[in-house]
Amino acid sequence: MRLAGHTQMLERVAPIVNAIGTDSFCSSLSEFCEETADAKEVALFHFPSNDLPRCLFTDVIVHEAVDEYVEGGYRQDANLERLSSQLNGRNDVVIEALHMKQISHIGYSNQYYERTGVGKKLSLVA
Repeated sequence: MRLAGHTQMLERVAPIVNAIGTDSFCSSLSEFCEETADAKEVALFHFPSNDLPRCLFTDVIVHEAVDEYVEGGYRQDANLERLSSQLNGRNDVVIEALHMKQISHIGYSNQYYERTGVGKKLSLVA
């Protein structure tokens, strides 16, 4: 039974992997996130070592929040910091859900959650 679940997940992920580098990648990723995690909005960020992140894709309604996040808001993202610190030789990918109520920085919470209507987020850091 457990193998069947993994096979089903691989079958759902395969179209996303196959779409890497094509115009359909972002829509494949967004569709997958919506179907598997009930994600209403998706944002994909790249954080290079030069500390100049960029948004690769988003279907977020309040796009200003994405721009503000890339321009420096990510530095206040405790979830990103915590997950990034968990990456090591054994963990190439870390996934965690975060509810708005778990955010202690009120300004960050207001800017990226209250204002945008986001109640929780699923982060995947690799």
